Amino acid sequence: MRHKLLDVVFEKNPSSSVIRKLIQGISEDACEKEGMPPIEPFAFLIRDDERNLIAGVAGAQFFGSLYIDQLWVDKTERTEGLGSDLMKRCEEFAREKNCSFITLNTMDFQALSFYQKLGFFVEFQSRGYTHGSICFYLRKNL
Repeated sequence: MRHKLLDVVFEKNPSSSVIRKLIQGISEDACEKEGMPPIEPFAFLIRDDERNLIAGVAGAQFFGSLYIDQLWVDKTERTEGLGSDLMKRCEEFAREKNCSFITLNTMDFQALSFYQKLGFFVEFQSRGYTHGSICFYLRKNL
């Protein structure tokens, strides 16, 4: 069924419901075409005693892999092992879900060596970002 294009709207910060709808559509299409299981977003969060978010990781489990979209630790909590703990949880979760590998990306000025210490390797890189930055696409086989 074709619909007349009514409007194209730019949303700088789309709501979580919009993002969920997009993921749901991709997931349903993959299920119909290839029998793929649904895409399952996830997050592991760490809060302090006052319930303030101090660290977290989020991504999605899909098509036999785990994709990590964001890993963040508050500046005041870095070097406490929180990032490593969160990544360990992700790996355990990936194994529980029978994922074959974990993927993520990081810029050259971010956390490349951190991920490499955790067993990730550079699968490929992309150049041309602002200030000559490089984006590294990393993978860890399970």
